[in-house]
Amino acid sequence: MHTTSYCKTVAIQIALFKKVLLLFFNRERRGRKVLEVRTMTDEERIQQMENELEVTILFGEEADRKYEEVCRDRVSSFYANF
Repeated sequence: MHTTSYCKTVAIQIALFKKVLLLFFNRERRGRKVLEVRTMTDEERIQQMENELEVTILFGEEADRKYEEVCRDRVSSFYANF
């Protein structure tokens, strides 16, 4: 009788331990999925910012060219009036 009671207790403990492990595993898996989604979102945001930076650099270079052209035109028209 004592052995049967002990075996039942051990079986209950094992079953509870399995449930705890399963809960822990599920929680870890959910956490991993959240991190994966966040990483993908961050990578997309970084890509978008890199694209915006490239466009901004192009606009800046174009603005510099136009500024230099206007300066040259003004200098040449200034000296043309002498």
